[in-house]
Amino acid sequence: MVTIAPMNRMSAILALAVVLSCPAQPALARTPWSPQADLPSRLTIHSSRELKKLSPAHGAMLNEALGNLKIGRYKKALALLDDFLELRPNCSRALKARARVLLTLGYLYWTRALVRQAITDAETFLWQEGLDVEMRDLLALCRQLDKRMKRIESARAARKRKGQRTKQRTRKRARKRTRKHTGT
Repeated sequence: MVTIAPMNRMSAILALAVVLSCPAQPALARTPWSPQADLPSRLTIHSSRELKKLSPAHGAMLNEALGNLKIGRYKKALALLDDFLELRPNCSRALKARARVLLTLGYLYWTRALVRQAITDAETFLWQEGLDVEMRDLLALCRQLDKRMKRIESARAARKRKGQRTKQRTRKRARKRTRKHTGT
């Protein structure tokens, strides 16, 4: 058993108080969502629907798309995933990856159509595969972003309408002033 000297005991108590008063350590906190999370470097088949053999070309295309997603080349990954899903529309792994890519691109370019497509892909994946916690969270994130975009678009439209009315009023006032000064 280790005994603590009186001076060290006070230092230990102060250190413990400081540690307890600090917020949670970043390593213990939940990491934020990223589109690259949990992507394997090789193709892994998870569902029974995907147990049908992929041709080497299809497998290579999916591997390349997942690799591009992992390193952040979202446009190239989206193009490859679109091509792959044209050939294999029920591949849940590709749907999940495309939903991630679409959500990321929709957020980066602030495009509501991409976010709506991500919602469609996420819902299709959940309908095919059932309960998947990560995909449920992704779907909730997509819906929140869609709602936020809709609210911002409606606010912009309202400001634009208000601005147009203000410009029309200003023009009418200017015409009235010119009529007063010219005497017409």
